[in-house]
Amino acid sequence: MSAKMGDPGRARRPLWFVWAAVVFGGIILLMQFNERANSWGEPISQYRFGELVDSDQILQATINYDPQCPLNEVVGKYAKIQTGVKRRCRFAPGYG
Repeated sequence: MSAKMGDPGRARRPLWFVWAAVVFGGIILLMQFNERANSWGEPISQYRFGELVDSDQILQATINYDPQCPLNEVVGKYAKIQTGVKRRCRFAPGYG
């Protein structure tokens, strides 16, 4: 018997199972990353947004227009001051 031949009694693991596990794991990781990347921090009301604009705390804002909806979505960053320290915080629309 040749030395290249494996033990005939030993079952070889199917390679497709390993590849399926890798692909499935990759899809799960991408979904988690996408969810975190698209989550925009603190939801704020229209009134709170007006207060931030009046106090000049809005650092960056993006208006998302939807021609099918009469409301426009505004997302961005504002300066949050806590105990004298100025931090950049994300905001998203708060519907409710």
